[in-house]
Amino acid sequence: MEILRDEGIRLIMLTGDNERTARPVAQPLGLDEVHAGVLPQDNRAIVQQLQQQGHIVAMADAGVNAPTLAQVAVGIARVPATMSRWKAPA
Repeated sequence: MEILRDEGIRLIMLTGDNERTARPVAQPLGLDEVHAGVLPQDNRAIVQQLQQQGHIVAMADAGVNAPTLAQVAVGIARVPATMSRWKAPA
């Protein structure tokens, strides 16, 4: 995280979890901002606002925010192996 911050990258958490759950996760990671209690449709609005401010946005997600992932410059979705059609080579 320090390397990213040294490069001028802001680290922001958007989560549907409540503040009491989100803060203990975010604090040891040293995130710059935490937005708790965010609904999936609100993720998109927050990302759009960051983009309108001139930021290039990357997003990691459990895969439930596909419309928002499609909107960002870099989207990383964690999908359970049972849902994936792609299989890693042996």
